[in-house]
Amino acid sequence: LLFSDLADAVSASMGGTSGILLELMFRKASTTLMQSTGEGITSKELAKAFRAGAEAVSFYGGAQEGSRTMLDALYPASATMVEVGSVVDIKGAAEAARKGADATA
Repeated sequence: LLFSDLADAVSASMGGTSGILLELMFRKASTTLMQSTGEGITSKELAKAFRAGAEAVSFYGGAQEGSRTMLDALYPASATMVEVGSVVDIKGAAEAARKGADATA
């Protein structure tokens, strides 16, 4: 529900290609989480949903990591999140995103 609400907020407030791609990212994350089984959402499922959202940006936007786009930050961040065990390393994901973004400068 959180990612669905974020998608709605982005859709209502952001224009341009980035707004559309971020909306698609949050919608894909939301649908990925809705398909999870079990009780509640685990950190691993949250990380996989974030990765699925980044992949949706690539699919619909047509770019890949290394294309000097937001994916240069999203993919390293999502990879760091997925690699971690039961707890999502937000600080590590942020550092990976910064490193990826800086590499495109």
